[in-house]
Amino acid sequence: MIGRRVLPVAALAYLLVMYLVGAPPRQQQFVAFEAAGVLAVTPEHVRAVILESGARRYTLRRSAGGWTDGENSLDANLRAELERGLKYLHTARPVRDIEQPALAGTAREPFGLAPPWLTLTVELDDASELRLEFGAPNNDDTLDYVHVASRGQLVLTSRFFATQWRTVQEMLQTSSTDHLHVRQP
Repeated sequence: MIGRRVLPVAALAYLLVMYLVGAPPRQQQFVAFEAAGVLAVTPEHVRAVILESGARRYTLRRSAGGWTDGENSLDANLRAELERGLKYLHTARPVRDIEQPALAGTAREPFGLAPPWLTLTVELDDASELRLEFGAPNNDDTLDYVHVASRGQLVLTSRFFATQWRTVQEMLQTSSTDHLHVRQP
């Protein structure tokens, strides 16, 4: 009978001590999130994004009023997809970094990088740039090759990473001027 009373009192005493000390019990099964994408800074530090595919080139700039093509504000859907892509650049850790010695003498064709289907340049507010070249999927069609040209690094990324930038590219290509921009008063 005494044992039944001691356990709840001991548990309450433990919780009270933890509360007073300021150290709540930690859940060891959870891992703290760490942004480990190819973009080291948060997306708020991006001032421009340049997408190049074949002969097409799109320059999108961040201004005080939001994203523009230099003259007009971008459509809300396009802005949302662009922001999601920037978030992925910052948070999505590459699945594999292919070391430079393993690439020595290797042509770009096997990776779908001759030429890349998309070249993405991200200009930051400190005037530095991140330049990515998107290549082909791997043999299993589960990952994509991405050349981080500004670092001379070849990585394999999850499919959603390249798919997001393909979505932005397609929205830019298929939208007419009336649909791409918000009309200015």
